Amino acid sequence: MLLLVFLAFGISAAITIFLAIRLSIYADTIERKSALSGILIALLLGGATSLPEITTSVTSIIISNPDLTVGNVLGSNLFNSQHVTS
Repeated sequence: MLLLVFLAFGISAAITIFLAIRLSIYADTIERKSALSGILIALLLGGATSLPEITTSVTSIIISNPDLTVGNVLGSNLFNSQHVTS
C-alpha cells in the first residue's frame, strides 16, 4: 500500500514538472504572438502557479483540517516573500 502512495506521488510530481515547463513555453508563445504585455502574462503565470496552494487549502477545508489550511497559507506566503526578497 505504501509503495502505491509513493508511486502516485512520483507520477503526480512528474506530471506537475512537465506541465510547468509547458506552461512557461506557452506563456512565452502567447506573449510573442499577441498584443498582451509581459506584465499580464506574468500575472496569469503567477495565478497558475498559485493553484496548488488553493487546491490544498480547499481540500483541507473539505476534510475539516484548518491547521493544514493555515500552515499552507502561511508557509506559502513566507516562502514566496523570502524568494522575492533574496
